[in-house]
Amino acid sequence: MAIKNMKLPLPDAHRCVDLLDRVDRFAVLNLKIFKRNRRIVVENDLEARLIVRERWQRCSETVIENFIHANNDLSVAAIQLLKSWKKRLRANFVVVAYCPQYAVFYSVDDYKFYGVVALTDGFDVMLPYKLPVFLETILLPYNEYIIWDGLVRASADVLDEIVTSTILDAYEEAKNNGEIITTLQTPLMSNEVVDCGTPADSVAHKLGDWHFWKKWRNKFLGW
Repeated sequence: MAIKNMKLPLPDAHRCVDLLDRVDRFAVLNLKIFKRNRRIVVENDLEARLIVRERWQRCSETVIENFIHANNDLSVAAIQLLKSWKKRLRANFVVVAYCPQYAVFYSVDDYKFYGVVALTDGFDVMLPYKLPVFLETILLPYNEYIIWDGLVRASADVLDEIVTSTILDAYEEAKNNGEIITTLQTPLMSNEVVDCGTPADSVAHKLGDWHFWKKWRNKFLGW
């Protein structure tokens, strides 16, 4: 699988997005996230997604196993991918550089550098700021690559010059020493295809997605 412009090939990206979306919906319907937290204020669909994603990621092993058990249409490869997502990394990061194959994320939690690949939208679209950029997101394995989950809280605030210089110096050292982490798991077999259902670019999928989150957002705000 060839990586261009720091993004997964579109079919692979759509498979990840669709599978994450299905788990999000499952979590909304089964975890009762918002019913138990009536003080949560949800301002838009993105915020609703972020809250759902954060909550099920906290108990990802249980949620993923329950999701697999409830969906007998999943392929073997899809199940393997889902189980690999139990090994995820949620942290605060500083995006320090864009390389041909990945963006370099510096974790302020474990002080390591990760080479991360985007999904359907590139980093320049999702992060329209001058580097370095501070953000919060979830990193997941996909085959031999590290992806983010596509949902992100980013800050346009400019980092302190001393902090920026320290991080960039550490990045140069990590790059020279081959210490950029680019995988979180043992690779899947290259001929395995993850079948996650309806393609993300279909009109029916997009309309269904919009109506789903509008319905639940309105319900959250009504509680």
